[in-house]
Amino acid sequence: RTAIRYERVAENYLGFINIASFLIRLPETDEEMFGRVIKMMGGENLMVKCADKVVRRGRIRGKLKRRVWIRDNDVVIIAPWEFGKEGRGDILWRYTLPQVEWLKQEKYIPLDF
Repeated sequence: RTAIRYERVAENYLGFINIASFLIRLPETDEEMFGRVIKMMGGENLMVKCADKVVRRGRIRGKLKRRVWIRDNDVVIIAPWEFGKEGRGDILWRYTLPQVEWLKQEKYIPLDF
């Protein structure tokens, strides 16, 4: 499956319980993998340490370029390029902190990732 719906239960300061439902995108194919942003290189380029322990130069694709702000230590989905240069790839998705905690809890990514 490409996306999973999960619910987050939170209690506010008055004691009310809020249940929020989120949709999380997962890597769709074997080529897509999780990665953590190491360093911003300027423009649309960043250094990403991928799940296979390879450091790649990621490029933010046009759909995400001005809509999603990516910072250091963000967890992303990266798709390595199949042609040309080996150490490059496209950034396809960025996860928020609650989504990263859920991915660690459900063991999609390791706890020390």
